[in-house]
Amino acid sequence: MRRVWRDLVTTPTAKIAKTLQAEGVKRRTDDPWTKDAVKDIVRGGRFYPGKVVYRRGEDERDGRHPAILDEATWAAGRNAADARLNRTDQSSRAHRTYLLTGILECACGRRFHGQTRSSRGNEWMYYLCRDCGRKAIATKDADRMVLACLRCIILPAHIIEASRDELRRRLALPSRGASDDLRARLELRLDRLKQQFEWGDIEPSEYRAKMQETQAELALLPEPDKIVTFDAVAVFVESLRAAIDSASLVQLRELIGMLVERIEVSEDGECEIEPVPAARPFFAAAESLLLAPPDGLAGSRSKACDPLAWYAAFDP
Repeated sequence: MRRVWRDLVTTPTAKIAKTLQAEGVKRRTDDPWTKDAVKDIVRGGRFYPGKVVYRRGEDERDGRHPAILDEATWAAGRNAADARLNRTDQSSRAHRTYLLTGILECACGRRFHGQTRSSRGNEWMYYLCRDCGRKAIATKDADRMVLACLRCIILPAHIIEASRDELRRRLALPSRGASDDLRARLELRLDRLKQQFEWGDIEPSEYRAKMQETQAELALLPEPDKIVTFDAVAVFVESLRAAIDSASLVQLRELIGMLVERIEVSEDGECEIEPVPAARPFFAAAESLLLAPPDGLAGSRSKACDPLAWYAAFDP
């Protein structure tokens, strides 16, 4: 026991167990030394300095058993073990990537948050709604389903090119006479709506309705550079198609964030993908997925809308 606590100052529990086993140090039970066996000693806590703990640490008293460790040895080992645990936890958090945070939305109108649950060295990652208490959704299932859906609903190149031709035709329509001042006012309205939503002054449903209304007004204003924007977004969409199989999680998250505005999960688990306005010409409506939906997500489809509304003036 004393050796384990002395070695804790400089050595992880797994390495301590390996060394004790290699040296043939016997345990009372004659079982082999393992990392969990060393951890069990560490979990003994204040027992070894001769203490008894009550009420989960709120009350500590001298025990009737003799102390095996002095306070300095116990404290040095405990502090070193805690420091290693914190470094491991921080490193693990740094490598966690939730592809859909910020865009995955619950039926109650709130965004899902990423959460990781750990037990005995293993981690399970979930998307969780903190407001309505619905069942958490495993990230691996939700991510797999959404990526499969995005792959399926990206339109083929010849349809995207036809949309580009249609956009050119619409941009050639006579101007509706909207001034630059009107564009500036509408863009300012969008900024203020975002601020009001972030401050909690308006509900999610009202925010979405007003944002869509304002974006529709902006879409009616002619803009010659929209063809350039269309081509730039097309490059991003094509990058997503290729990146699904090869990109890192961080790169995928960035691409999805640029192309997808929100993914709403209904009460019955159905998932609805809504691209950002600029990406709508590149995605088709999909009523179902080829993959079986995971637990918590019943299926997926994308919102039907006029795909070129964001880009150019048009007659409904």
